[in-house]
Amino acid sequence: MRLLAVLFGATLICFSSGLAWSQQGSRSGAGAQDLHQEAAQLQELRGRLNNPDPTVRMLALRSVARSNNPLHKRLAISLGISSADAEVHEMAVRVLLSSVRQIRIDFLDTDGQPISSDETSGRPELPRQARRHGRQALDHLLLTITTFDVETGFIDGVVEGASCGKFTGSVPGARISWATRGNRCSGTLQYNQEIGEFRGTLNLGRQPTELVRWRHN
Repeated sequence: MRLLAVLFGATLICFSSGLAWSQQGSRSGAGAQDLHQEAAQLQELRGRLNNPDPTVRMLALRSVARSNNPLHKRLAISLGISSADAEVHEMAVRVLLSSVRQIRIDFLDTDGQPISSDETSGRPELPRQARRHGRQALDHLLLTITTFDVETGFIDGVVEGASCGKFTGSVPGARISWATRGNRCSGTLQYNQEIGEFRGTLNLGRQPTELVRWRHN
């Protein structure tokens, strides 16, 4: 009986091990199949985004804008945002906004260089962009997006880092424009293809206009 029990137990162990290896092999095969399928989809999307027909390109971008696939959005943004086709470029900006939750706006000096918060204290010789805002030295603001409509370009959210509050805005063309109630705080951002980032201006209340940037990648 003991011998039979031992043999039965060994058989169960072998069966369980074989089943585990079989399941692991199935999962590995499924994973490889998923990667192959994703690669094929990306290749097909690249073809549509590079199609000479502008209608095909726009339909591809609109499809990606409604998608939740981050790889598809990244590809569409990289190909579309530097496009010479104005409509494709505009839609690529909207795809970008549909994929982010915050926009970090960095303050720039008169040479277009970012300013560190460490530099904003006790340096009266710095340009006006490096001034103190209230008691807090600012080197950037955050626009936290609550709503963005890809079709209309409507955008709203909250400004963090200054006493601005909620904002609303729009994306006419490839320009991002926003303002808070009473225009207490407002700004614009336009993609600069030469340097590969958004540049623009920012107004905080009655203070002088700031030079700013948004590095989206």
